[in-house]
Amino acid sequence: MSVMDGTDYRVSIFYNNEEITAKGSYIRPYEGNLGFISDIDDTFLVSHTRNAFKKLYILLFRNVNDRKIFDDVVPHYQALSTAGRNKKDEQNAFFYVSSSEWNLYRFIIQFTELHQLPRAVLLLKDIKTSLTDFFLTGRGDHNHKFDKIKHILEFYPHLQYTLLGDDSQHDPFLYEDICKIFPVTVKAVYIRQIGDYKKKKPSKPSKTWKALEFLPAILKTAARRLRILRRLD
Repeated sequence: MSVMDGTDYRVSIFYNNEEITAKGSYIRPYEGNLGFISDIDDTFLVSHTRNAFKKLYILLFRNVNDRKIFDDVVPHYQALSTAGRNKKDEQNAFFYVSSSEWNLYRFIIQFTELHQLPRAVLLLKDIKTSLTDFFLTGRGDHNHKFDKIKHILEFYPHLQYTLLGDDSQHDPFLYEDICKIFPVTVKAVYIRQIGDYKKKKPSKPSKTWKALEFLPAILKTAARRLRILRRLD
């Protein structure tokens, strides 16, 4: 039995005497040992979060076929999806958690399907209607992500989790806070380094990372990612 079970459904409404329909899938994790929680923007989807004008441009003028994915993501996520599984058709539990709003749901589904990323439960922010909120899509208060991730870990306490994010915003600090609460449940943290410029060497690890006996892995290549992955098996 597959760990990520999908049941297709269809919904419809009538507007001006015309039926409008949409299809989707209800996904729930089944029995397994591993769970993976991934950010979206600049973790696997190139979004230019640090450049507000560039991000706005691609949101307005780039469709799902034009948007880019980081080169190493597909083999990495596919390997994570089947890590520790004995059957090829079995997959681990995946969750995509983002500060983007629900109006991007269809785009994210299409993008992940286009690039054959693992099927996942999506957890996004409530849709806002103001112009300011549109400009700040994917930014702003990240308490939403903290609450959603905390809820996942509490709802499926039997899984051993890997957190995946990037350093363009607050993922390292958010994940550190999560690890303080769930030091046994979280087994690994992946942080993508954004930008081609050479960054300063990381400062000494915080007491939290020392206490957990692992450091957040800042990884640049698929080969290094897959070497660390093998330790999870």
